[in-house]
Amino acid sequence: MTLYPKFSKKRVGPNVICEQRLLQNVSNLILNTDTCTGCGVCAESCPEEAITVSMVGATKREKGITYATPIEIDPEKCSYCGVCQIMCPFNALTLTVDGVERLPILEKEGFPQWDIVADIDQEKCIKCTICEDVCPRDAIIREVPEFEGEMKEKVAAYDRGEIDTQNAVEVYKTATALSRVGRYQDAIRAYDQALEIDPRNPLALYNKGTALARLGRYEEALKAYEDARAIELDETTLANLKKYTAGKPRYEALKAKTTFEVDMEKCNVCGICGTLCPSITVKRKPFTAETGKVEGDVLFDETTCDACKVCVDACPEEAITVTREVEDKKLEGEVNIDKDLCCTCTWCSTNCPTEAITMEKLFEGDIEINPELCPSGCSTCVEVCPCNAIYLPSPPPASEMRGQQEEKIAINKDLCILCGACVYACPGEDIIVLKRTGLRMKGPETDLFKRIKEKLCTPRTSKVKEETAGTTQIKVLEST
Repeated sequence: MTLYPKFSKKRVGPNVICEQRLLQNVSNLILNTDTCTGCGVCAESCPEEAITVSMVGATKREKGITYATPIEIDPEKCSYCGVCQIMCPFNALTLTVDGVERLPILEKEGFPQWDIVADIDQEKCIKCTICEDVCPRDAIIREVPEFEGEMKEKVAAYDRGEIDTQNAVEVYKTATALSRVGRYQDAIRAYDQALEIDPRNPLALYNKGTALARLGRYEEALKAYEDARAIELDETTLANLKKYTAGKPRYEALKAKTTFEVDMEKCNVCGICGTLCPSITVKRKPFTAETGKVEGDVLFDETTCDACKVCVDACPEEAITVTREVEDKKLEGEVNIDKDLCCTCTWCSTNCPTEAITMEKLFEGDIEINPELCPSGCSTCVEVCPCNAIYLPSPPPASEMRGQQEEKIAINKDLCILCGACVYACPGEDIIVLKRTGLRMKGPETDLFKRIKEKLCTPRTSKVKEETAGTTQIKVLEST
């Protein structure tokens, strides 16, 4: 005859399910191994010490790769209180009672919860793709309406990888389409591709400069503009220029107003501007002895002008002025943050070009890595870091390496959330030291929470011990 409670543990897809079956109800603690980072916060928070962290979590965290379970839950020790679910910074744990998500610790005595500050000011947000691209947790939800016409086709082809990267015109058009929809990072990459094929393309340089400026990278933008202006147009470049600009409905696409003015008191009707640019036509009057000089007019087609100002630079009399007013066309839509996935690493807020994102980290404190103790060839901490905050520094030029050792490992503290995944994963001893000083939580500070907070905020470093040969290496954390 079976006595209650009954305990079991099984794996279903990415989920490890620990079950406690009582007479009155059934509780399930579900660990999603795809979401779990092995940071150990659940283990440090568990009042029953039912959770342990092992080295098996130290595997590559690339998207789409299933990795081993970094934490182990003892279903018989677990009280199914829900503290681990509340404290998990990555929402990898879920507790259900009779199939319904419930947190008995909240119902019993109350318990504080994470005070997540991760918001986007929609007025400031330009709906670009930076936050979406840099987020290591796929927590950005970017919903913008599709755009119509050729631009849509170009961007869709780019996303499908169907762009002919050897065709300068094709790549340039794609870059322009990407820029039109606010995907400036992708646009810059595409402009660079176009410039690799045709480095003397002033339009690609000018438009790249505009994309850079949109991202606030003004110095790089100025450099691109200067490079464009410095180009002395030869026949090939001139042919490309005409090819790129001919027949393009740029006025409609940009909704821009370009003003082209010629000071006819200065203009000698030399025709250079018309030769360089297909948007300009120089019409000379019949030469007669009545005036005894060359006269005419300079006409301008705004619909094909890119405001590249090649004509301004080339005019020997400095008679031409070109100005462009571009309508501030704001990409419509909405960008939001999925707070269940957000780990507050601040990648998005740090890189937002309009400072539209407000974010506060869950933990306060500091972390130190002693690279001198790092074992050669090891990059485990880099691989497990859920925030992409740890990195292998780029080696300096060989000329600067004399007498210096290559830097093994480094951390960007601005992006680290102090979760501790690296500390658990590090196979060395006393290499990473984690010191938390506070937790950003709100709610009643119960005695249980105070004990958990004290434990989480105890400085710690990694210690490793080897069990007998052939067994799994076990990580043991000790307070400093």
